[in-house]
Amino acid sequence: MSSTDANDLLMRIKKLKLKPTGEREVSGLRCIDIAVGNHIISSLNGLTVNNEDKHNRGFLKFVERPPQDQVLLGRFEDIKDFIRTVRQAKAGRKSQEGNKYANLDALPIINVSRSIDFDVAVNDRQIRRDKYGEIADEDGNVFAVLDAHPTNLAYDVYILSAEKEPLAMLCNAIAVHFAGMFGSTGFSATTNIANTEVDIECAFPDARPLAFADVSLPIMEDRLFAAKASIGVQADIIMAHAVEPLVETIEVISSGATHGA
Repeated sequence: MSSTDANDLLMRIKKLKLKPTGEREVSGLRCIDIAVGNHIISSLNGLTVNNEDKHNRGFLKFVERPPQDQVLLGRFEDIKDFIRTVRQAKAGRKSQEGNKYANLDALPIINVSRSIDFDVAVNDRQIRRDKYGEIADEDGNVFAVLDAHPTNLAYDVYILSAEKEPLAMLCNAIAVHFAGMFGSTGFSATTNIANTEVDIECAFPDARPLAFADVSLPIMEDRLFAAKASIGVQADIIMAHAVEPLVETIEVISSGATHGA
């Protein structure tokens, strides 16, 4: 002990602090896109048709598909661009891409797209939360500290169909699902940050007044019916700060003075 006589020392306190290394990692938005798409898929769970006819048959065939054949993620210039891309990529029915007899772009189909526009600001649901959480290794040593920044996102849900009745039934199912959410509009998205799966809190703040607009193509261009609904999502952007442990020693001496070592 160089600056304090051993006889004057009352106690020595060691405090563990987390020192930022300067390395950071930020979450993306793809995980939220997927969570929104999965939520739309969940709104179709359990749907069926007990009295099948030629008008509702397309709807029945649609709800019997696996989820990956029901909802596609991606943003397109317009309806023509979307259907052209789907047909060229043969991406309409992913589970059937190896079946040469299947109609791979069979309609109906749902597209969920996110606008590039967004803001990072306090909203009605969340505020910025510094030191929102910590990530530790198997031995309990913290190596990352998380901050959460609220963001507002805008999504468009398109439903495309070759027939009006399946389109109407899908619009009805999704609209009724959101109308029935009441106060429980929250959901979560999972992102991998700092090599750890982290849940991001999300919500549909304006889900109940969901409305669909007719965006069908003119009959002379293509026999294609389409409806569009816009919905906002409040979520978080997560920033992970890499940290390393730093032990700070504080010595308390009899005079009441405190020295750091």
